[in-house]
Amino acid sequence: MLGAPVALIVDAVTFVMSAVAIRTIRTPEPGSVPSTEESQFIGDAMEGLKLIVRSEVLLPIAGVVVGLSVFNAMFESVWLLYVSQSLGIGPLAFGTTFSVSIVGFLAGAFVSARVIRWAGAGRALVFGVVVLGLTDMATPLAGGPVIAATLVSTTAMFFFGIGATVYSVSHVSLRQVYTPLRLQGRMHGAMNTLEVGLVPIGALIGGVMGTRP
Repeated sequence: MLGAPVALIVDAVTFVMSAVAIRTIRTPEPGSVPSTEESQFIGDAMEGLKLIVRSEVLLPIAGVVVGLSVFNAMFESVWLLYVSQSLGIGPLAFGTTFSVSIVGFLAGAFVSARVIRWAGAGRALVFGVVVLGLTDMATPLAGGPVIAATLVSTTAMFFFGIGATVYSVSHVSLRQVYTPLRLQGRMHGAMNTLEVGLVPIGALIGGVMGTRP
């Protein structure tokens, strides 16, 4: 086929196209709400964490964020090696699997609002997390001929995209509803720190577990 270098170039071009598309957005954004106190990075971060800990809604959401970040990083750190070496899925099939997952994300973008309207943001959040867990469970259950393993993995990735999108839309919506406007940035900063900061820990744990016989 075209080879890995061409694939990387195409990927880079898509980022440039995304930047150009974002640059064309002309919708004015509301100005930030000024704080009456001098901004202090540590103080602002602690204020965001305190808000999360004291909230009956934000604290469980933070627990979900932490759990998904750690365990998904553990899973993804060995997933590629498992599907390529143990299941025998080659580059072409692997690329097809990822392409189908993108379709799943697009489908999730279309159904997220309907799911939230029908079930509510809280139940939609639970639905998204359950779908994510089930799709991850499909990988170790895949086996047999390569075509069968590829079909299972591709189907799982499609529904992973739907579950991930519903989860993201519902839990961010809940975070915004239960956070005062003045504290939105601090709360999201604290949540994002938990979400991204724990990924290396989960990846390290998964890598260590994956090296064991």
